[in-house]
Amino acid sequence: MLDEIAMFAVPWVIITAGFSMSLQVIFSSVGIPDFENIWNSFFFLFKGVFNAYDTYGYIILVTYCIISTILVGNLLIAIITNRYRSLVFLHDQGRDVDEAVQAKQQQD
Repeated sequence: MLDEIAMFAVPWVIITAGFSMSLQVIFSSVGIPDFENIWNSFFFLFKGVFNAYDTYGYIILVTYCIISTILVGNLLIAIITNRYRSLVFLHDQGRDVDEAVQAKQQQD
């Protein structure tokens, strides 16, 4: 179970850090204080929880939410598919579902 969480959390952090880095590169030359360095850009994405944005902030937040939801949703589907592929294989070998789950737990 923790393996799946790590497989899900690490790419999410990478996606968020990449998006923060791109915001910092694009907007640092404009002189916006929220994008002076990578940490301010990273924090900018999380300020949406406190509803502390103006117009350009909402546009950036919506873009980030759409991109991260698509990428992380796709990753979640891949993790679930990979996790239960072996159960389907064991079930196809003639074992019932309970035996297949127990065999998978013994392998892990």
